[in-house]
Amino acid sequence: MDKEQYEQMKTCHVLLAVMRKKDNEGVESKKIFRQIVRDFHKDLEIISKKCELEGGIWRVYHSVNSRDMVKALKLFRHTIIDTEKTSIESLWRKELLQPHNRATKNFMVDVDDPAEFEAIYTSLMKLGCEDLGTHKSLNGIHQIVTKFDRHTFAQQHPNVDVLTDGYYFIQMVKADNLTKR
Repeated sequence: MDKEQYEQMKTCHVLLAVMRKKDNEGVESKKIFRQIVRDFHKDLEIISKKCELEGGIWRVYHSVNSRDMVKALKLFRHTIIDTEKTSIESLWRKELLQPHNRATKNFMVDVDDPAEFEAIYTSLMKLGCEDLGTHKSLNGIHQIVTKFDRHTFAQQHPNVDVLTDGYYFIQMVKADNLTKR
C-alpha cells in the first residue's frame, strides 16, 4: 500500500532526468527518471538524488506544458488492464507525458545563438505572446511562451525551432559513481 498521501491535483508538470549515451562512455542505452512536480524544489532534489545514486551525467528537464491528470487517469486505467509485468508508477508517468494529456498548449522556442535572442524575443512579443519564462540551455536559450502563429514566425526566423510540447533544460547532475547495468 502506498503510504504517501498527496493533495489531489487536476494538472501537474513533470521533471525528466535523462542519462544519454553520448554523455556517458560505456553506457549501452539511455536511462530516464520521471518525477511529478508537486513542490518544484523538493521534487528537483528528489530527482537529482536519484541521478546521483545511479551515477553518471544526467540532464534534468521540466515539461513545457502541464498535464491533465484527470484525463490521464482515465486512459491509464485502460493501460493497466492491457499491460503485463511492469511498474505501475512508471506506466503512470509515461501516460501523463502523452501529447493527448496536455492541459496547456504553450510553445518552447529553442534559440541556439544567444546573440539572436533579443530579436527573436521582440518578434514573439509582436505576435502577442505571453512570456512564460526564459531558461538557459546547454547551447542557447529556451523561451516558453503562449501559442502564436508559427507560420508568420517561421518566415521571420526560419532557422529557429518552435516546439509545441517538450522539455526545457533545468540542470546537469554529475556523479562519479556510474553504475553500469
